[in-house]
Amino acid sequence: MNLGIVTCNRIPELIHSEQPLLSLFSERGINARAVVWNDQDVVWDHYDLLIIRSIWDYHLFPEDFTKWLYRIENSNVRVLNPISLLSINKHKFYLKDLALQGFKIAPTIFLKKGTSLKSILPNFQHWDKIVIKPAISASAFLTSSFSKNEFDQLISQYSNVLLERDLLVQKFIPEIQSFGELSIIFFNKNYIHTVIKKPKPNEFRVQSEYGGTFEFYFPNQDIIDTASRILNYYNQDILYARVDGTIINGKFVLMEIELIEPDLFFNLNEGALELFVQATLKMTNSPI
Repeated sequence: MNLGIVTCNRIPELIHSEQPLLSLFSERGINARAVVWNDQDVVWDHYDLLIIRSIWDYHLFPEDFTKWLYRIENSNVRVLNPISLLSINKHKFYLKDLALQGFKIAPTIFLKKGTSLKSILPNFQHWDKIVIKPAISASAFLTSSFSKNEFDQLISQYSNVLLERDLLVQKFIPEIQSFGELSIIFFNKNYIHTVIKKPKPNEFRVQSEYGGTFEFYFPNQDIIDTASRILNYYNQDILYARVDGTIINGKFVLMEIELIEPDLFFNLNEGALELFVQATLKMTNSPI
């Protein structure tokens, strides 16, 4: 089997914690290599299987990424996670569908590009503080918070963005600052481990680029079960998933479900790389 583990131009050799995957697959007789998703020289039909991993720039080239997905979909290459899921998950309006299924999400206004930011004013006044982000985003790209008395600043900063991009406007969740954000990780829909991410003081973004920290976390079974129910809403094969959320009044509230390129925190779980390889082989009916 020829396996391509798909990454981006910024990290063409994969992130450090995932580089051992190449040798682990090789030990099973699988020819695995890292490939950059928008490298024009890659012959995609050469591969039997593509695993999408650290494509951490796709949100900067949304049209090119959509075209690439279409190209791969029309080849004979199997992709994990499936392209049908990637196409849904790349745009965070999928949260609307999950909310309609009864899953608790952060209170959210879904703004289509070309609409007016002034339409959010009633909610904005009621919520006191909001977080705004593009629907196609990663690593807190164009993500900011505004308080009630900063509405004019919000209009100035995001009106032009809304002309070009769909946006999410969400009620600010103070529990992100006081408790943190959980990343609950599954391989082949089986629970693997959880990480808690915490922002630095006076910050709400948990990404390391903004000073956020993360560590291993042991959630109770109710949290794991809730995350599992969210994941099982999708009936396709899912090699990996990261269900992100926080705890509000003792209940898990979904922030997002990552099925494209999440950090799976292999560095915090010594056995996770091997479990990932085994999940891949099982899903592809390859010898383990």
